[in-house]
Amino acid sequence: MNISLKKPEKSLTHCSATRCNEQMQCGTCGTEWDVDDTDPPECKYKLEEKLKKLRENYRYCDCTERFDIQQAIAEVQNKLNR
Repeated sequence: MNISLKKPEKSLTHCSATRCNEQMQCGTCGTEWDVDDTDPPECKYKLEEKLKKLRENYRYCDCTERFDIQQAIAEVQNKLNR
């Protein structure tokens, strides 16, 4: 019998997540998800930090990088609005 105990990689983005019955909850941002969720949401606090860094990079980047950074900013904003 081969049993895999592999946890979803994204759950590591919630360093203060705790289990309550069949739910996980991040103590940092309050995000909740099912224990069985194979694709848990990212921590909103960490997404906000990432967005802040992207905006700072956008301010000081050259023209060739602006489009890529704009796309990354839009992706992070979409994740925050879910």
